Amino acid sequence: MRDSVLYHSTASDIWTELNERYRQSNKARLFQAQKAVSCISQGDQDIVNYFNQARKAWDEVSAVGSTPRCSCSKCECEVNKKLENYDQGKRIIQFLMGLNESYTAVRGNILMMNPFPSLSQIYSLLIQEERQRQVKVKGDFQSEASSFVAGVSNTPKYPSTKKPEGRRNSLFCDHCKRPGYTMDKCYKLHGYPSNRQGGRGRPFKGANNAWSDC
Repeated sequence: MRDSVLYHSTASDIWTELNERYRQSNKARLFQAQKAVSCISQGDQDIVNYFNQARKAWDEVSAVGSTPRCSCSKCECEVNKKLENYDQGKRIIQFLMGLNESYTAVRGNILMMNPFPSLSQIYSLLIQEERQRQVKVKGDFQSEASSFVAGVSNTPKYPSTKKPEGRRNSLFCDHCKRPGYTMDKCYKLHGYPSNRQGGRGRPFKGANNAWSDC
């Protein structure tokens, strides 16, 4: 680029040629920047990242296609300030339109404010709203966790339906090889008692004439 304008006599000639040479490419950049501005939306971003995305798109539009300004020193209608306020209003509307539906109520309150807040004030209001929601969600989560712990601790502990094994199950007779008693109480060795319920059992043909239905 330097070599192509090296022999121009004045800086004005250099600027005029460069402007004519490269200004056509700004239309493509302006198209892309305007498209990015028209498509800005919050999506899954927080307010900070969403605002930074919108701000970047607005700055790019201003860089490649700035709004004309009055350079007349005799102007008394303050047209430059009016144009600036107009651009600011468009940005605010674009920014509010791109917010998620969860901010519908907040957006409605902002649009009803009088006097209407600036973009920086709107950004501050949305940041406060976002932080309040985070505190509320955190408080609700802790409350639900406490309720869950309390519910678990208050759950009645029902006794086990399984009957504990008594001492009887640990006894074993080495003579008849049966559980529940020992050899010193084995009826096959010592015989049935005379007062056994149901009468005397049938005799057992074994040692010491013990009864067989032991």
